[in-house]
Amino acid sequence: MKRASRWFVFVAVLVLLVSCTSDPNKTSTSNGGGGGGGGGTQGEGLAANNDAASSTTGITDSQINVAYIGVDFSALKSTGLVPDLGDQKKQVTSFVDDINAHGGIGGRKINLHFKLLDLLATQGANAQSVIQAACIEATQEFKAAVVVLPPAAARDLARCTAVTNKTLTIDATAFDQALFEEAQGRMFSPGGMSIDRQFRAWADQMDKLGVLDGKTIGLVMGDQPEEFVQPAKDVLIPELEKLGHPVKVSVTVPCAAGSTECTQYDSAAQKLKDGGVNSVFMLLANTFGTGLVQASANIGFHPQWLLEGNQTTNTVLKFYDAVKQDIDGAIGVGFAFAEPEDITDEAVKCNQIVTDRSGAKYEKGSDAFGFTSSLCTEFRVLDQAGDKVPKGSFDQGAWIKAIAGLGTIPSVAGPDGTLTPTKHDALDYLYLCDYKVAQGECVRRPTDPFKVAP
Repeated sequence: MKRASRWFVFVAVLVLLVSCTSDPNKTSTSNGGGGGGGGGTQGEGLAANNDAASSTTGITDSQINVAYIGVDFSALKSTGLVPDLGDQKKQVTSFVDDINAHGGIGGRKINLHFKLLDLLATQGANAQSVIQAACIEATQEFKAAVVVLPPAAARDLARCTAVTNKTLTIDATAFDQALFEEAQGRMFSPGGMSIDRQFRAWADQMDKLGVLDGKTIGLVMGDQPEEFVQPAKDVLIPELEKLGHPVKVSVTVPCAAGSTECTQYDSAAQKLKDGGVNSVFMLLANTFGTGLVQASANIGFHPQWLLEGNQTTNTVLKFYDAVKQDIDGAIGVGFAFAEPEDITDEAVKCNQIVTDRSGAKYEKGSDAFGFTSSLCTEFRVLDQAGDKVPKGSFDQGAWIKAIAGLGTIPSVAGPDGTLTPTKHDALDYLYLCDYKVAQGECVRRPTDPFKVAP
């Protein structure tokens, strides 16, 4: 049977093109569940009684304002860098129309604000102003009760909506624990897993497999994106040390925001080799890692590469074609690979809504099929929770409590996830894979996915 595309993080590579480095002074890690000790997104910050819980901005007895901020990738689609995600306007409006046709959210019809950011305009120095303008338009001008963000949304955008403007935010790509906590419960990721949980599970699973026994451990990360940096320092490195596998050489290379490359690869590779490293945790986001593998090969340094998350997807691994021989045998930890047997009835139903209401039809397992499914999960969570809010008491806090009380979240690929009052990232399982040069991809192991602690 033909392998289907892996969708959940297939466009996350594009975060590098639409995000800019946040001011580190603007983030915080709360005492509840922060650092390397706690798990998942738990912490005192995850609550419905935050400083905006009583807000009814964008909510009336008959209407609720919902803003969607996406990114228009069409300018790069012809290059092959960007997969075909389908028509976002048709996808989003189909879900809104379907919810409204069935009574709306908590008896309130959705009033939609739809915004696509120009990909080319969100690069470089101009990125911050474009992101901020879109955030202000949605929260302050449109007065959204909730902002929905698709895969590839920038951390700065999520922080602007959930933290700065205290607006309930639903994102498809979970960020770091610090952002969840700083948002005081106003941020949920119905189909994602926080970076902190991913990194802790990565270390634990490599330890269980025994691949770190007797090895000299190295770690390479970039100085951005920010959501990778702190979890590496606060979670991954301490977890490895706790497991008896201390990181001997840790290298941070400069990676310019809005770029697809970092610098000082040669220096990083040499430090790893000089330190006797033979097993490397690759934290360079997405396409950034290609240069490091090449620089390592150039000096005859061939360690065991350990990959995680986006790096195990076909979208990112295609950038490794020039050095694929040098990553042969790499072990990866990734999200649902969307094998045909993994695609759930939920995903099929979601795509059928778009077909019925807009005429758009996407091949099962395609990137557009997966993108549609991901958006559908976000809107369904809002709808299902809204219907559980007691009549006459619909405010932000009540909605947050209802979302956090949903429990099981039907998945569109792989096992179902969960949302709770202390866990706002729903994904609960990861898969193991092995990069095989003959296939040019990270081939999922036939073993069952492993469960990640909350």
